[in-house]
Amino acid sequence: MKKPPQEHKQGDPYFRAKADEAKPRPTLLPTPALRAVLQVLEYGAQKYAPHSWRNVPDARRRYLDAMGRHYLDCIEHGPFSLDAESGLTHLSHLTCNAVFLLALGPEDEPCWD
Repeated sequence: MKKPPQEHKQGDPYFRAKADEAKPRPTLLPTPALRAVLQVLEYGAQKYAPHSWRNVPDARRRYLDAMGRHYLDCIEHGPFSLDAESGLTHLSHLTCNAVFLLALGPEDEPCWD
């Protein structure tokens, strides 16, 4: 029978603090925002193919234009107004396009390996 792990307290020579202070904290990301972007990604994966956004010619300009169109719809109709084609919010599409641009990175740097 396995013994339960022993708890060590600070000052104990076996105490080891978990050194994660400088590491990213994904829990800071609001999950509703992540779910909204995932819905747009799922819609795109069904309509086209998973990860097809990576293969769009002139992607940076086109995603910036798409983001701008959804921004204009957010201004005119409100951020939670629905895109006629997908039924998802314009804000979700805008955010997803921004994520694509962040993933693509600057033009003078490779997008991914």
